[in-house]
Amino acid sequence: LLVTSMLILSACGTTAIESTQEASTDSTDAPAATEVVEEPTAEPVEEPALGVEVGQTGFGQDGAEVGYAFIVTNLDDQLIGDSEYQVSVYDANDVVVGTDSGSVVTIGPGQQIGIAGSLFVNDETVEVDRIDVQFRATDRMIFEEEFVFTAENVNYMPDDISPSVSGVVSSSYEQDFGNLVVFAIAYDEADEIIGGGYNFLDFIPAQGQSAIDVSITAAGDPARVELYPLLSILSLE
Repeated sequence: LLVTSMLILSACGTTAIESTQEASTDSTDAPAATEVVEEPTAEPVEEPALGVEVGQTGFGQDGAEVGYAFIVTNLDDQLIGDSEYQVSVYDANDVVVGTDSGSVVTIGPGQQIGIAGSLFVNDETVEVDRIDVQFRATDRMIFEEEFVFTAENVNYMPDDISPSVSGVVSSSYEQDFGNLVVFAIAYDEADEIIGGGYNFLDFIPAQGQSAIDVSITAAGDPARVELYPLLSILSLE
């Protein structure tokens, strides 16, 4: 019995050693797992927001007609084009009683422009309390010229029915332009905006001048007025 038991243990020990050796050999021969290295994902580079700032705003009411105006400044170092604006008019109860909208073709680097217009509320008994201006600039543009026109000899022309602002628009460019839009802004003695309006200048010759008259809607006679001639979409056709 003793001999038999020793033979059995000897056989079991040999089998265990062989199994361990086989497992060790299999582990050595197995190919190493390939390590997957993830490439870092590049974060999208966002273009800086366009530096356009809406400054002073104001309005004047004459019956059911409201003349509004506001100042916009391009704080960017490039010319900005394809801009849009919307003006909302509110009464004292914060109810919208009128809206208007438009577009601006170009604003030069650092340029300050004035935009104005007029609209009608539903009822002349409605008293406008405030306006809200939204301005959206979408594109930076690169032009050799900034298309800046100037206005001179600007004067207020009082009238009981249709007061207006007159002036002379000058161009320094070596080409003719048509359909410039000319905005007029009226200010009171405290330098607050009290109204505005716009008109189109049919034609201005190369390096020349053209007279313009812009009807405005204002809250009384202004202490001073300004004109801002700009390219319109029709000017580029």
